[in-house]
Amino acid sequence: MASGRRKYCAARKLIEQARFSHKWGDVSQSMLQYSSSAEILTELKEEQGTESEKKEIDAMIYSCMAWQKMEEAETESSVDLFNEAAKLFSKVHESSTKQKSSLISRGNENFCLAMALGLKFRQSLELEDYKRAKSHLVEASNCYSSAGIQEVVGWFTATERVLDAYVYIIKAPLETDPEARAKNYGLAEEILKQSAAIFDHSGYRGKKNEILAALGKIRSEKEFALSLAGMLGEPKIVTSPVTFSPPELSSEDSLRLSELKRPNIQIALSFPRKAVAGEHFTVKVDLINTGKEPATLHKIEGLLPSGTMLDSDGQKGGRGIEESSSGMMDFEGKRFLPLQMDTFSYTVKLKSNVDALEFNPKVYYSDQSGKLWITQTDLQRLDTSRVLDLNFSEKKTKELFDCLVKSFIKDLTIEKLHEDRSGWRTISQISNDIGMSSSTAYGKVKGGMGLVFVELQRLGLMETRMFPGERGRGGNVTKIRIAYSKEPIRGHIRQLIGH
Repeated sequence: MASGRRKYCAARKLIEQARFSHKWGDVSQSMLQYSSSAEILTELKEEQGTESEKKEIDAMIYSCMAWQKMEEAETESSVDLFNEAAKLFSKVHESSTKQKSSLISRGNENFCLAMALGLKFRQSLELEDYKRAKSHLVEASNCYSSAGIQEVVGWFTATERVLDAYVYIIKAPLETDPEARAKNYGLAEEILKQSAAIFDHSGYRGKKNEILAALGKIRSEKEFALSLAGMLGEPKIVTSPVTFSPPELSSEDSLRLSELKRPNIQIALSFPRKAVAGEHFTVKVDLINTGKEPATLHKIEGLLPSGTMLDSDGQKGGRGIEESSSGMMDFEGKRFLPLQMDTFSYTVKLKSNVDALEFNPKVYYSDQSGKLWITQTDLQRLDTSRVLDLNFSEKKTKELFDCLVKSFIKDLTIEKLHEDRSGWRTISQISNDIGMSSSTAYGKVKGGMGLVFVELQRLGLMETRMFPGERGRGGNVTKIRIAYSKEPIRGHIRQLIGH
């Protein structure tokens, strides 16, 4: 026992050291520490007696392997390695017995998928890769926020800014006008400054230093473009500091000069890819004029797809979204300059019994001659899970459900038992708690269960497990608890205990 405890403490210490090395940018040291911790935990797993203990150690082993793989992926800028790391984090999620650990691993999985797509975007310049990368970053941030770890959210925000800056970096060399080229480099420079500041504030000094190194090269390119502009003619405008929002490419190829000659308003949406019916989530909308002429904005439609309703407190900045017209916002002829960006967010609530949502908003604007243009986003899908239905046909079934929930919460919060051990009760204990007769509890078949138990099991709200015989009785004992492995049940219990 003492030997096992020493190994566990040694492994935990190495994990904390690896995290510290990661923050300071010492990737090789971090990889070594995660690898060493995984080796110790593998030895420790063989010494564990129960399956729940082995499962918990498995989650830690997969986590170390995943972090090591992610560090390697960042070093080599490898799409394949990031995808491998994502698969390992998925295994952490499957093996985890704790809700917080599960949320963190899901966040890390989404971050790795975002990085893989970001690298693909750099190579292909495909709009869909850019959009999906941003969506995974939003989901990663949401997972960490739900886990109560706000300080790491800055990492995802700063990474999103890096991805946005890259749009301008790849756009700049394609400009034939030196001033326009310098302006794009200037925009990238300002966004990267924001990213460096966020990384620094969040404690990631190594990442901050990487951004600062990249900034030097960006400044050199901008200065060269400006000097070239000076040779060809008097420069007009150099970029001024503004508040940046994520840019967007056109669905064809926003870098084509033919499209840049007119106003070209693009839309980028960010929202979770999964949600629970009846709950709220936030949608972030970015607008950018990637053209060379000003635009007159008229309206944007489709902000509230079928199955959603606007949260009364979910709008920011006094924006008015009309719920009666599927989410229309009137811009009232707002003037939108070239490379101008605007961002707004709003919160929506999913209606019950919604299986999926499809976002496909379009923005209406006109050019200087009065010609009307329409830009529509690619179809983006949000998958939903049904809200927990607690309308039972029998009063006793509702009493049984409430009894199982209370038993689980009592074991978890008062008795301080692990999630895997919480809530288990025999049929006899349950029938005594809710005043149920033996005939109702056990039914007519020997060793069976009554109809109230059968209904709860049919609805998938109850799970059973065999436990070794207790003192004074032989054989195994069947125990029952609420189906805590299912996400709607987890959400219901989290809501009841205030998490």
